[in-house]
Amino acid sequence: MTTGFTRKKINNEKTVGEKLRLARKRMNLNLESVERETKVSLKYLQLIENGSYNQLPADIYVVGFLRRWADFLQLDSKELIRLYREEKRIANSVNSKIISNKSNILKPNSNNELLKIPGFVITPKLILSTMVIIAVMGILSYIWYQVKGFAAAPPLELANSGIEQVVKVETITITGQTDPGAELQINNQAVSVDQNGVFTQLIKLNNGVNNIEITAKNKANKETRKIIKLLAEY
Repeated sequence: MTTGFTRKKINNEKTVGEKLRLARKRMNLNLESVERETKVSLKYLQLIENGSYNQLPADIYVVGFLRRWADFLQLDSKELIRLYREEKRIANSVNSKIISNKSNILKPNSNNELLKIPGFVITPKLILSTMVIIAVMGILSYIWYQVKGFAAAPPLELANSGIEQVVKVETITITGQTDPGAELQINNQAVSVDQNGVFTQLIKLNNGVNNIEITAKNKANKETRKIIKLLAEY
């Protein structure tokens, strides 16, 4: 009577490690004895029996270990090496799929990862570090600007049309602008400057040539000087 079920043969082939362990025990040998006879390190013998292939050296060395071990235990070395390569191929395939699946997992609520871009991960720590760098650069730029302004001579702009003029008046008004914190003098006489650096001063002229010297000096004693030459004819 048929039941409708299909029978399949279950593959119960032993692994490389199991075959080696079984053959070794049949000969009443421990791994230390195998190490002594085959000259294969005990560490590698243990890894092979346990199937820890990812901790073994390159295949060219492992194949040599297996060949010496199989010959010593009177096993088919070619079949053992074939089985090892098949087991390692399957293990590598499984590990690759696991790694691929892990890399595709998205964790939008993670506190340690906000955004993942291929080859680049933006995290709160990275954002904070970037903000700190920007702040430090801003402070350094401000300090540099202040030092540069402090070390440079103050600007001095005059509203008068030229530095050499002929006038027919007894007085003239000198108007200009400099830094608000600058010390301004006209012909060695202090002149006040408003909060915008603007100044205005009435100057009495002598008949003939008049040299009017205007100087602006900052706290670093950097000075800007301009001279106006006027020929007064009145």
